[in-house]
Amino acid sequence: MSRAFCGPIFKRNGGGRGLASVTTESAVRQTAKQHTDTSPIWLRAAATVLVPLVALLCCEWIHRGKLNGQFWTEYLGGHIGSYLLTWVFLIGIYLFFSHLAGRHTAAVLAVGLIACIPAAVTRLKLDFRGEPFLPWDLSQWQEAAAVANKSNLKLTGPMWASLAIFAVLAVLGWWL
Repeated sequence: MSRAFCGPIFKRNGGGRGLASVTTESAVRQTAKQHTDTSPIWLRAAATVLVPLVALLCCEWIHRGKLNGQFWTEYLGGHIGSYLLTWVFLIGIYLFFSHLAGRHTAAVLAVGLIACIPAAVTRLKLDFRGEPFLPWDLSQWQEAAAVANKSNLKLTGPMWASLAIFAVLAVLGWWL
């Protein structure tokens, strides 16, 4: 441990590394170990790989409304490279947020929001106007909000199910 971190201990002990500073360092290390080693490494690695996969599937489920045979053969099978790249991107987001916050719950919520909100907006826009969510729609968010308040847009079954899935994953992520 650095002297800057254990400053009051070193000053109390006259600057030397006495018993109090060693005890404090051990306590700090033990506390840090408890926060990082609460579950096996294989479980954390599995969560790092599987949560982004669940997010990708929820995103497609929300966007398409169902994951039928056509999705698995034509869309996924025909564009496997795009799906793999998206999955790797979501894994990167998961790793970033899990290391930034130090908890997997933040990573689960971030990946869920980043994957599912654009899918939900696309689904609602497809139902309302018949066209998908496009990048230039971001500049028209005020107009879209005004129109959405006047319309009968409702959350679909896949949206509610994805919300429930990510709520459960966020709770489970607390123990990772």
